[in-house]
Amino acid sequence: MVGLLGQFGQAVLARARELLQIVALLYAAIKGAVIEGRRGRRMVVNAAITQVYFTAVEPLAIFLLVAVTCGFFAIVLSDSLMRPNGLAPHIPTVIAQAVVRELVPLVIALIVIGRSGPAIATELGYMRVNDEIEALDLAGANTDYLIVLPRIAGVTIATAALTIAMSAAAGICAAISAIFGPSTSRSPKNVSTPAPGAIVSSFAPRNRVRLMAAGSGTG
Repeated sequence: MVGLLGQFGQAVLARARELLQIVALLYAAIKGAVIEGRRGRRMVVNAAITQVYFTAVEPLAIFLLVAVTCGFFAIVLSDSLMRPNGLAPHIPTVIAQAVVRELVPLVIALIVIGRSGPAIATELGYMRVNDEIEALDLAGANTDYLIVLPRIAGVTIATAALTIAMSAAAGICAAISAIFGPSTSRSPKNVSTPAPGAIVSSFAPRNRVRLMAAGSGTG
């Protein structure tokens, strides 16, 4: 029992150290921005824009395809499972809640972690091997400000924008599938009357803030 508690404590401490390292890195980047002020701002902005391009714009077609696929299968599965139980009026709400607010941010997190994470690590590794980071340190440059901050800001902005774009694509695909797709029932009385308003309501100002927060947290 003592050994089990010890292992659990070690695991908790390891996760706490990782979290503290992440928070310390973010703090160092923000502190560097405050200290440097306007110095090197153009370089930082250009690096952040480049990061946004490689994270969100370049693979945008893949993200939209995944969003459309999620929206289509969500409406089909929801219709086939909920309609026989008399829950058809709640299908749009399920789509808005499950796909737009939950599934899309999760998918974005997985894709960004699997695609952009290794790319950033490889880039920083090449800079370390080529002594570029050491050269910046010797020149007196703030590496947290010039290297870390643009990538954190770029990935955060990109994931927030991707969350909105993918949610819109998934919602539109779900609405179109509900309107033009075949119903699981052949009875005209059971044909679902799509409620685009319920899906569109997920983009109300309060929910847009939630989407932005989810995307920013993912970044």
